[in-house]
Amino acid sequence: MRGLRSCIPLKIFLCAVVIMSLSGCGTPGRERLQADMRHMAPQEFRDATLRLIRAFATEKVSGQAFVPEKLKIRGRWQVEVTLYNNGDVKGYARGTDALFSRAVKKTVYALCRAAFMDIAMIEKGCFWVNVRDDAGFSQTFIEFKGKGLELADDVTACRRLTKELIKEKVEAGKLYLLSHMDKEKHAFYKRYDVVNDDYTTRLRTIYTASALYSLLKISDTEYDPQVEHAIPLIAEFLLSMQSTDEKTNGAFCYSYYTDTDKKEQRFVSGTAAKTIFTLLELSRRISESRYLASGRAAGDWLLSMQNDDASVKPQAAYHGNVLVYEQRNSFLYNGQALSALSRLYTVTQEKKYYDAAEKIARLFKKSSRESGFFVGDDYRRENVVSTSWVVMALLDYYKVSNDEDAWDVLTRCADELLKRQCNDPFDILDYGRFTGTRAGSGNGWINEVLNELYVFSKEHDKNMEQRERYKEAILKVTRWLIQNTYSPENTYFLKNPEKAFGGLIRNSDEESVRTDAVCHGLNSYITMLGYLEDGELLNVPEN
Repeated sequence: MRGLRSCIPLKIFLCAVVIMSLSGCGTPGRERLQADMRHMAPQEFRDATLRLIRAFATEKVSGQAFVPEKLKIRGRWQVEVTLYNNGDVKGYARGTDALFSRAVKKTVYALCRAAFMDIAMIEKGCFWVNVRDDAGFSQTFIEFKGKGLELADDVTACRRLTKELIKEKVEAGKLYLLSHMDKEKHAFYKRYDVVNDDYTTRLRTIYTASALYSLLKISDTEYDPQVEHAIPLIAEFLLSMQSTDEKTNGAFCYSYYTDTDKKEQRFVSGTAAKTIFTLLELSRRISESRYLASGRAAGDWLLSMQNDDASVKPQAAYHGNVLVYEQRNSFLYNGQALSALSRLYTVTQEKKYYDAAEKIARLFKKSSRESGFFVGDDYRRENVVSTSWVVMALLDYYKVSNDEDAWDVLTRCADELLKRQCNDPFDILDYGRFTGTRAGSGNGWINEVLNELYVFSKEHDKNMEQRERYKEAILKVTRWLIQNTYSPENTYFLKNPEKAFGGLIRNSDEESVRTDAVCHGLNSYITMLGYLEDGELLNVPEN
C-alpha cells in the first residue's frame, strides 16, 4: 500500500475544530471560538474529529439522534474517510461542505451507506481520515486505540525519540528474526512479502550470517533462551554452506534452494566477508575451534580472489563445469573484504591478512580522493551506500594500522554522507533519511556505520565537534528507521500484521521486509543503547 499521500504539517492558525463532550455544553461565543481555533493542538484536532466521525456513524446506523456543536468553521472543506477492518477496506466516502462538521456528517453518512455499516463494524473497525480546505490546511491520520495518529505517507509519524522506544524496537526486531527463521534449516530468506505472506524459495547465506550476527549482539545484552537455542543451529547452517572443493575451498555457496534441496554454485566475495564477521564473533563467544578455522578458510579464499591491482573479484560461479570469475569493480565487495581481512588479522595476527588489507586500503584512499570522497563503481554511480563502505572498511583497517591517512579519508567520506542527510524537520516523511537510498536496508546500514564511528571516536577522544555531528545524524536516521518499521500502529491495511511487526519496511513502494534491514537496524540500536542517556533524545514538533 505504499501509495503517496501527502501529510502537510498542521497549521493551527489556519483552522481547528472544537468538538464538545457528548454530555453537552453551551455553544461558545465568537471570541471563545476564535481563541480555540488558534490554540487547539494537532492531537486534539485529530482526536476530536474521530469522536465526531464515530458519533455520526453511530447516529446513522442506530437512528439515535446526535446533535454536534454547530461551529461556524468555514472554508471549502473536503473530508475523506476509509473504514478498515482486519486489513480489509470496508468502505470509502468523500464529502464537501462550507462547514467542517457538516462535511464530516455528509462523508460519514455516505460511508455508512457504502459499507452497509452496523454497530459491530463501527466498534471493530478503524478510520483513516484526510481533511483539507482551500486555505492550504491538510491533515491525514489513522485511528489507533481511540487516538488519531498522524500519518506520513501511510506510516505513522515518529516525532519523539527516546531510549525506551529504541529498546522496544530491539525487542520487536529480535522477535521478528526468531519468527522468520526457517524452522527446518535454521536459516533466513532475503525478503518477506508482507501482503502475500510469502518468501522466495532461496535461503541466503549472507542474510543468515547477518541475522546470527545481530542475535549474537542481542545475547551480549540480555539472556533469552530462544536466542541461545537458535545460535548454534544457525551456525550449523553457515558451516554447511562452506565449500571444500579444490577450486572454491573456503568460499560459501550463495544460497540454498528449499524446493530442490540444492546449494547454488555461486560464490560471492561479500558473502564470504560478511560471514567472516559472524564466524569471528562466534569464535569469541564459543570455545569451538571450527568457527575460527572456517573464518580462516574464508579469508584464504578472499586472498585468492584478489587481483594484481588489489581489488577483489566480486564472485565466481559455475557455468556448466567451468568456474567463471566476474571482474567488475565494487566498493561494496572490496570494502567488505577489507573489513573482513582487517578483523581476521586482529584475531589471528597472521601477516598475510594484513598485507592484503593494506593493498585494498591503499586503493580505497586513492580512489576516494579522486572521487571527492563520494564514490561509485561499476555497479552504481556515486552513492551513499558505497561511500559508507569506505568509512566502515577504512575504520576496521585503521584499528589495526593506525594509518592516519586512512582516518583522514574515512572522516572526509563520513562528512560527505552527512551532507546528504534530509534535514528539514517540516518534512516528517523523510527527515533523517539519506538521499540516494529510500530503503530501510541502506539507511539502516549507514546508521550502523555511523554508530561504529561515533563509539570509536568517543573511546579514542577524537574530534568532539565531529563526533557530535555523527551522533546528531544517528538520532535523526534512527527516528526515520523507527517510523518505517512495521508496528501495531501502522499495519491497519494488513490481514496478518503480527508477522510483520519489527520488520523494517523495504521502501515506500513495496510492502516487504529485507532481513538485512532488520539486522542493520538492530545492530545500530544495540550500539546506541550503550551510550545514550535516558529521557527524550529527539523531538520534532508539529507546526
